[in-house]
Amino acid sequence: MELFQTYSIGDLELISEVKASTIRMWEKRYELFSPLRSVQNERIYSQKDLNLLLKITVLQSFKFKISYLSSLSESEFENLFEEYSLKFNSSNKYLPEFLFFFLEKDGEGFENLFDKVYEQLFPEEFVVNVLEPLIFKIKKLTQIRNIDSIYADYFFNKLTLKILCLAEKEKTFRSSKEILIFQSDSSAIPCNLALVYFLATVKKYKIHFYFNKLTIESLEKMKGVFQPDVVYTEFNENITSAKMLKYFEVLEEAFPMSKNIIGGSRLKDGWKLLPDKIYTVKNLESLSKIL
Repeated sequence: MELFQTYSIGDLELISEVKASTIRMWEKRYELFSPLRSVQNERIYSQKDLNLLLKITVLQSFKFKISYLSSLSESEFENLFEEYSLKFNSSNKYLPEFLFFFLEKDGEGFENLFDKVYEQLFPEEFVVNVLEPLIFKIKKLTQIRNIDSIYADYFFNKLTLKILCLAEKEKTFRSSKEILIFQSDSSAIPCNLALVYFLATVKKYKIHFYFNKLTIESLEKMKGVFQPDVVYTEFNENITSAKMLKYFEVLEEAFPMSKNIIGGSRLKDGWKLLPDKIYTVKNLESLSKIL
């Protein structure tokens, strides 16, 4: 499979989780990379540079210092990596490969890897340590790269449907707890919310799930209808503080006996408005501990 031949320093930072300032320092002090320059004088890295950077991050997880790694010959470095890569057992080690398939628009390769990794990991580990950081990184890549928005939307919709189909396979008929999942946003098929659905399924909840945007008026109509054990709402679009505060008030009135949880990427200062009785989560790992 032929992969993208060039990467920006932003791409490298996102994929490897090594800060751009560190990459530049390694380039200057240890001459690890030799990027080309664009007409705008921006660094252009090769596939070889990215592969080297990812191998360095693996070896650093075993406490090898960059000063030592940079002193090795190419063959010595590769032998060392081959030895320790066999011991490297992190669930997020698959993220770079997932990102490669996404950038290459290789849907078949992405789906095959998806199925392979899912079979190797526990379902909760898969959704928390692989899918959530993967979706975050892909969304970031679409921002820093000039990626076709139609392709990105198609990809996320397809990935969301795959996550939901996978959740159906995890369902059990012995669910004794109930969770209500919805969003205040307008996204038709929200990928992030599908992850919450998957996690709740793994936790053996009976799920009530609303794809469409739930307005305050709709929320008010739910008063007294039923009381699930957990109500999860996600905010990923901008919302005024006044509207958010009103939403929280109605949420508590509608579900006074439920454990109300708020998550999402766009709360910003809205976290400060949350009443004491409402739980907040910043990622699936923290949500998993509450469920």
